[in-house]
Amino acid sequence: MTHSKTPWEARYMKENAKIISSDGHGKIATVHVRYTKMNNLEEFSANAEFIVRACNAYDDMLAFAEYYLDSESTTKKCDAMAKEIIKKARGE
Repeated sequence: MTHSKTPWEARYMKENAKIISSDGHGKIATVHVRYTKMNNLEEFSANAEFIVRACNAYDDMLAFAEYYLDSESTTKKCDAMAKEIIKKARGE
């Protein structure tokens, strides 16, 4: 089974965020505001962004792990790949 094509993005509404795929196939998930905590709008936005960043970085992280384990890769190449994956996971 395959997941919707990445990159995904969050589209914010008043009380929820819709996570959608870049391929135009519509909503993948909805993140709702929690009214039980203070500053919940910041947490709500951070949760939506975390889901999107993690999903968008997944394929690169898997490829890096497979490359690292399946080859006699050089340290420079692994370092460069790791730095790019970290940037993507952080949303930079």
